Amino acid sequence: GPDATRFNMLTSSADSHLDFDLELAKTQSSENPVYYIQYAHARISSIVREGQSRGVALETGKISSEILETLAHPAERALMKKLLELPDEVRESALNRTPHRMTQYAMRLAQLFHVFYHDCRVLSEDTRLTQARLALCAATQTALKNVLGWLGVSAPKKM
Repeated sequence: GPDATRFNMLTSSADSHLDFDLELAKTQSSENPVYYIQYAHARISSIVREGQSRGVALETGKISSEILETLAHPAERALMKKLLELPDEVRESALNRTPHRMTQYAMRLAQLFHVFYHDCRVLSEDTRLTQARLALCAATQTALKNVLGWLGVSAPKKM
């Protein structure tokens, strides 16, 4: 589809050889980078919906630094660190006209999210921890949505 084509066309530097794997672009698995990134975005939507169904709403803009300090797991820290790199990645990509940096950033962010999701239970009995992890999920989803949008690729809420 257009998302896989556009994303794959942007994964390489403009001054390098383009190696387009049509079969990979058609697969709906973690081997397909755009599918993997879109799946992370959709998974976060699912987590937020599940939280809402349990009565745990994401309170955007109201998460205190005290609550965020509960995020101490290495997977949480790695994900937060990657999110903090986004402004620099955008600036460098724009200044150097290297959109492939954004595809690489999105792939790494999705990888870190999947590690976090595997290692850290987002919805738990601990309200503070749940709120902090939901905030981390929301920040990750926003970053993925923005990067995909800048690249002209959709960010589905369901897959």
